[in-house]
Amino acid sequence: MTSADVTVAIPLHRSARWVDTVVGNVRRIHGAARIVISDATEADDALARLRHELQDIDVEWLPRRDVEPGYVPHYNELMARASTPFFMWLPADDEIDADYVAHCASRLREDPDLIMCVGHVVSVPGEGMCEPTFALMPASGGSPSAVARVTTLTLDWEPWILFRSVFRRSALHPIRETDAGAAADALWITGLLGCGRAAQAPTAIYRKRFYGESAHVSMRQLTGPERARYAYRELCPAVGAMGAARVLVRAGTDR
Repeated sequence: MTSADVTVAIPLHRSARWVDTVVGNVRRIHGAARIVISDATEADDALARLRHELQDIDVEWLPRRDVEPGYVPHYNELMARASTPFFMWLPADDEIDADYVAHCASRLREDPDLIMCVGHVVSVPGEGMCEPTFALMPASGGSPSAVARVTTLTLDWEPWILFRSVFRRSALHPIRETDAGAAADALWITGLLGCGRAAQAPTAIYRKRFYGESAHVSMRQLTGPERARYAYRELCPAVGAMGAARVLVRAGTDR
């Protein structure tokens, strides 16, 4: 039986390489969420192949349509379409365990003050990059120095990890563009952290794939002044609520 209160949106773009990964994810989680698979460009045959492979599963299919280029407009459109209380994006090249959505959504149902819950994010074995790890610190950790570190997005912080959360949809606002989409996900999360709390479901496993053509690896990195400018813009609406925020701290990686 499909859960009626969680939407998982799977955005595609030239994703033929990852058809088997998407099929595996959908077959694992389809009972825990409404699933939307979207290919706004249909630049390859990924959507057609997935329709064939998943004929026996209830999926909402969104084919080619007029969406601005880039992942930010696509992600924003999928978020705007959702009507369920909880929402998650699942990139075509990542993998989640069968209980990922259920565990994270359960935390949000139990605690109405939470606006996002992420599982334990690990790197896919054999992809040649270290495993990201992090800890969530309580509000008392939101000292001026912590706020400054979030603002400058130094390498001691990994807010992008929370982009793999299940979110409370009512707390969300559109992702804003940066130059070529650089760090747009991390900056959006930075703004959300000023408005509400994040939690972790440590037994829910999310496998992030890092490879040469992945968005995370290939995306242009922001310079120091760009980081400060974009982060300041994201934090401005949330500074007044920073005392209630939880801060994401990266620990134990060597990137």
